[in-house]
Amino acid sequence: MQPKSFWKDYKLFAFLLANITSSIGSGITAIAIAWLIVKKPGGETIYGYTLLGVTLASFFLSPYIGTIIDRYSRKKYLLFTQLWGGSFVFSFAVYSFLTGDISIWQLIVLEIVGTLYWSLIFPGIFAFAHEIFHPDQYKKLNSLLEIQSQTASLLSAGFASLMITKVHISTILFIDTMTYVLGFLLILSIRYIPQIKNKAPQSMSHWTSMKEGFLYLKKIPWIAIFFISSLMPFIVVMVGNYLNPIHILSTLKADASAMGIAEALYAVGAALSGLFMAWLMNRWNMVSAIIFTVFLSFISTLLMALIPSLSLFLLLKVFKGVGNAGTRIVRNTVMMEIVPNHLMGRINSSINGVSLGIRVLLVFSFTQLIHMIGTQGSYFILSILLFISLISIYLSKTTILSALNKQPFANQASSSLS
Repeated sequence: MQPKSFWKDYKLFAFLLANITSSIGSGITAIAIAWLIVKKPGGETIYGYTLLGVTLASFFLSPYIGTIIDRYSRKKYLLFTQLWGGSFVFSFAVYSFLTGDISIWQLIVLEIVGTLYWSLIFPGIFAFAHEIFHPDQYKKLNSLLEIQSQTASLLSAGFASLMITKVHISTILFIDTMTYVLGFLLILSIRYIPQIKNKAPQSMSHWTSMKEGFLYLKKIPWIAIFFISSLMPFIVVMVGNYLNPIHILSTLKADASAMGIAEALYAVGAALSGLFMAWLMNRWNMVSAIIFTVFLSFISTLLMALIPSLSLFLLLKVFKGVGNAGTRIVRNTVMMEIVPNHLMGRINSSINGVSLGIRVLLVFSFTQLIHMIGTQGSYFILSILLFISLISIYLSKTTILSALNKQPFANQASSSLS
């Protein structure tokens, strides 16, 4: 497919628009809920344990998600996810509107539903895109996905900073519901013919299916190390979802508008990475590009730990956006080029399972230690983990470049599992 037809393809337009509308609505809700929980008495601990619980749930759901994605129609999977998330949000919007209030337990449920929604939707979007677009389009596609994702984050952060203290939570939830509906209709309109080659067997258990993913990764250890290490900037950002509201409120002594501005600046940096990462991957190579982006994540996290300044924190959010989003673009492109499509859900779930396990440990540890080490100590620990990941990616460079050029590891591992 030529680039011109790629840009004029309706499924690209519908796919990106569905993602951006859903992301804007759920992004506004996520920021509002996090802020409302943290502002409650004992909110820091409640929010930490809520994230811990939902991350544990995501960990145990991970093998089921990957198997379902590989076993059934990926379009139907995405439609179900939109319907499920939208139904929950709408029910709480109606209740909050009728009662004029929302309690702490309702905020916790909404936080759980929102986080689980993203745990469900991300691997589905990735596998669906991998299936409906041509391999020659992966670099452009991943860059576009990052730009639309961060544009949504920028808009949702901006709207959230204006709405949190001025608009009732029921209004925010009704807006979120409408974006779910629009996303559902756009995905429904995409013409889709599922690939049936080597789908996960119906009789295979979910944990056996996840085991297949680990068996694949076991045959390519340095590639597995690369995939897991390159998730560390994302892990740091996700753990930062717990630390950032506390850091802004308690350490930097700022208000809700600072949180919205911080998320908007992060989105600006991430969108910028979407604009130049495809060029950078072509000019250098994928591993050199990802070393650069992980280094940006490392140095920005370290400076957050060392210097408690609101202006510096906001500036560093731009670099964290470039670092995390750029890393994700490269990692997703490498994965699309190396991992066979019929194993994508299981491999992705296996890697995400490791990521979720690390997040569980970190959120649990920081929830227990936050009153002793503070947010600065927590950021410092995260910077150490990023440095270790940076070294691991550098050591895997030769193997990754060889796999991208020849793909012997992917083909050999795939043939043993098919």
